[in-house]
Amino acid sequence: MMLKFMEAYNRIKILVEKHVGKNEYPPFHLVNTIGWIILIAADTFIVSPNELLWNWPRLIANTVEWLSGYVITIYLRQAYIRYKYKSNSILRLIAFVLISSLIASILFFFVAHFIDLLFRFQNISKYLNYVFSIKYLVFRLTSLYPLMTTWSLLYFGLKFWIDLLSEIKRAEKADLLAQSAQLQMLRYQINPHFLFNSFSSLRALIRTNKDKAEEMVGKLSEFFRYTLIAKLNTEVPLINEIEAITHYAEIEKIRF
Repeated sequence: MMLKFMEAYNRIKILVEKHVGKNEYPPFHLVNTIGWIILIAADTFIVSPNELLWNWPRLIANTVEWLSGYVITIYLRQAYIRYKYKSNSILRLIAFVLISSLIASILFFFVAHFIDLLFRFQNISKYLNYVFSIKYLVFRLTSLYPLMTTWSLLYFGLKFWIDLLSEIKRAEKADLLAQSAQLQMLRYQINPHFLFNSFSSLRALIRTNKDKAEEMVGKLSEFFRYTLIAKLNTEVPLINEIEAITHYAEIEKIRF
């Protein structure tokens, strides 16, 4: 039993990591599905357990009604994706959210009660007169409208947060590229000058001190090998930097 549980846990973990790791944050459909499952569970086990848990047709009808809200939010998101919130003011965005949430709430009301009607077909006339009235519609919207508005605000809040993180990462990447380009330009300026001077000193040393000339060739070789390898990495161990600086200092010491 424990082995099966661990296998199921590992499969779920791999599935979540596969989807989450792709964008570094959970995808919309995963978050939306989990949110509605929690909402259905809360309504079933906390809000109305006496009414739902002992009445299977009512439990099924209630679950399907909530699932209709889940489907509506999927299509509501499509409208939000097309809305260019960055080019509009915050007041227009709030107005757009409030109107869209109201339309979604009214649609949710009619779809949910149409589903409920399928399970109460024997009392259709009484049900229609009671449910599909302005008074009852307004009463139900006092709970559905805040729900849809909260969902919409959470959607845009998360969207703002994700876009902000993306902008920060892009800025950091651009800054890193700029620094890398600047360092590369400095390297292009320093390396030829240093190399030509070292060769001039090496030519003089070959005539006067062959041992020092051989030592200098070895230091030059190590220094330029490190330079070529290190420029491909954004981070290197400190010990390697110290070793490269030591080679550079020893080369200069031999030259002077």
